[in-house]
Amino acid sequence: MQKGSSSRRGTPQPPQRVQSLTVKQTIRFVSSGNGTVSWVINDVLDQWCVATAATVGYRLCDAVRIRRIEMWGASPSQATPSVTIGIEEGQGLYNTGRSRVISDTVVGQARAAHVVWKPIPTTLQDQFLNSNMSGQSANFLTFTLATGGVIDVTYELILADGTAAPVLVAGTALSGAAAGQIYCRGLARTAGNTIPPVGIATI
Repeated sequence: MQKGSSSRRGTPQPPQRVQSLTVKQTIRFVSSGNGTVSWVINDVLDQWCVATAATVGYRLCDAVRIRRIEMWGASPSQATPSVTIGIEEGQGLYNTGRSRVISDTVVGQARAAHVVWKPIPTTLQDQFLNSNMSGQSANFLTFTLATGGVIDVTYELILADGTAAPVLVAGTALSGAAAGQIYCRGLARTAGNTIPPVGIATI
C-alpha cells in the first residue's frame, strides 16, 4: 500500500456492480369484469412495450420478475353479497412439482376480500422470465377476479439496453398505438376483461 494511503478512501480492487438497467416498480390494475382470467408468460414479457407503428411494438424489458401481487375485491351491491378472489399458480411450472391456490371470500359490503401472493423460492414464478425461455405460451398464473377489484403487481424489470436483439411483442398484437410511445399493457388481453393499469398509457 502506498505510503500515506488509507483503506477508508476505497478498495484496492473495483467492487462488483450491477450493469443492467434494473427497475423495481409496483403498478396498480383494476378489473373491469369478474370471472377467471389466465396470465401467460408472453403476457408478462409483453407487459411493457414501445410502439414502432400502430400495430407493431417491441418489448421494453430483456427480463421480468414478479415479486409480489396483492389483490382486493369488494361486493358491488347487496344484490351480489358474496365475492371470491384468488390466484392459482400454473400447473407444471414448479421445479418442485408443487402448486398453490390462494383465495378469499367475503359476504356483504363491510370489507373486501384480500389476497397476497409471493413466489416460492426455486420455482419458475420466482425467476426472471425472458424471451429465450421455452413454453412462453404456458400459463403463469390464473386470477379469479371481481368487477372493480384492485390488483397491485410489484415487478423487477431489467430494461433492454442493446446487449440483446430487440424482441417483438409476441402475444396479442397492438392496435391503434402511437409510434414512439411506451405502453403498459393490461394483465390479460381477453375480450371481456383486459385488467388495465391505472394512470399509465395502455393499449
